[in-house]
Amino acid sequence: MSRTLHEHLNHLLNNAIHLLSIYKEDLSQEWQHILYFLQQNEKPVHVFALVKKCLLRHFTFSKIGSVNVDDVIQAIQTEWMEMFQRCPEPELVIFHLNLLENAAHKVLKKRIAYSSKLHPSVHYLFSKISESMLYLYRQEIQIDDVCERLLSNPNLPTQWIARIEETKEGFSIKKIIGVHPYKNISGENAVFCSWDEIVSVLGSSHLPVPWKNELLLFGTEDKQVAERLTVSVHLFRAFQEEEEKTFRRWKENRWKDAVILFNEWIIRSQNFQEAMENICFGFGYFLPFERCALFQLSDMESKIVGLYGYRLNNEEIQAITDEIANIPIVNESIGKLKSQHHDMKHFQPIYVPFANKEFPENYTKKFGIASLVIVPVYVPTEGKIIGGIVLDQGAGKHFAVDRSLFPALMKFGQSAGELLLRFIEAPVQKQSLGVHAVSFSSREMEIMKLLADGASTAEAASQLYLSEFTVRDYISSLMKKLNAKNRTELVAKAIRLGIIQ
Repeated sequence: MSRTLHEHLNHLLNNAIHLLSIYKEDLSQEWQHILYFLQQNEKPVHVFALVKKCLLRHFTFSKIGSVNVDDVIQAIQTEWMEMFQRCPEPELVIFHLNLLENAAHKVLKKRIAYSSKLHPSVHYLFSKISESMLYLYRQEIQIDDVCERLLSNPNLPTQWIARIEETKEGFSIKKIIGVHPYKNISGENAVFCSWDEIVSVLGSSHLPVPWKNELLLFGTEDKQVAERLTVSVHLFRAFQEEEEKTFRRWKENRWKDAVILFNEWIIRSQNFQEAMENICFGFGYFLPFERCALFQLSDMESKIVGLYGYRLNNEEIQAITDEIANIPIVNESIGKLKSQHHDMKHFQPIYVPFANKEFPENYTKKFGIASLVIVPVYVPTEGKIIGGIVLDQGAGKHFAVDRSLFPALMKFGQSAGELLLRFIEAPVQKQSLGVHAVSFSSREMEIMKLLADGASTAEAASQLYLSEFTVRDYISSLMKKLNAKNRTELVAKAIRLGIIQ
């Protein structure tokens, strides 16, 4: 895959910074008005003012070149701690960041017609800034800081601490902190073939203490002091390792950010059509994929029907109606799920590295599919799959998948399933079927279900005890209601709009 989920989310944040930097002047004016209002009403302004100053400064840098979002957040954290030496009040952080964000959306709406599509990345940026201020983490402990602290401790009298790195040639003195005749040693003079040579030059017989990929050697003749220094370094290192573990856990859980953003995006859907559009946009925008297609399962999970495509020809996707049996890898996966108990079903995404080996040629050639991921759209409360999402990196592009992406894919599929089911099970009259709402008689519903099951006109007439002419009239009427050109399109639209399953 071109980038991991962590990298993709950072890409969204950096895009938001670049976008806002384009309208820096407008934002500055809007934010200044709000700041003035807060000051006039004698409201606290320290959070608002600091974040405003940091963002505007980095917007200037963004115009010159690329700005890393981590640098922006780091600057806000550092400046806050330098000014106030305490964590900010949570209610002020939330209130002031909301004011800053709302003003940003106001500016974008004035300037950009399609600003709603840019809303998620901007919202994500302010959410991460808010989070970083609410949970100010300690700065990474730098090795020089540790050495300086130890040297300044009157209870641990030592003259110098040497930072030594093991190399292919032997050992190299990286730096000496404190007072020592060889403090400025560098280059070839700082490289020694053996540890004994270093000990001889530096004049210390104590055992070194490991720190990450380095060794620390202490300049003290007092054995007890050397032992206490060793203990102190180990304590610092243990603390640092805990901080690193916390950061790794945070990085591993970044997928939860994507899930929250996706849920906030799709929940705005007012009807089935909007739900399909928002789901496909969300998969392609919040995850590191380029193209997305949504399909619905019908006829007792034996058929797939194309519903919507993102960065694909939508008409071509909606024209797809096929038997699951024609796609072995999908058919096999659904078969395994059917054999499992409801509580034990595990709807894992399917990664297909070489689509031409698993998918019919008419699909791989038509859409240029090289590699893909299939995400089940499922409803946990019902224990069933109602559809699937197909994702790839673009026509003709092979890619690998980071397994850490799977939790997000599964949660996306679950959220999509819950939303779609709500509209699928809604009364047909409430569905958005073009310009006007359309209702169907029970007979029309029966005919559409039979057609979806593959029944011919004669077979439908036989089962309903009607003449073939009457069934044809019903079909013609249904095609007009749904603006369908043929029976296949009629069935596809009926399923896509949630009229039948």
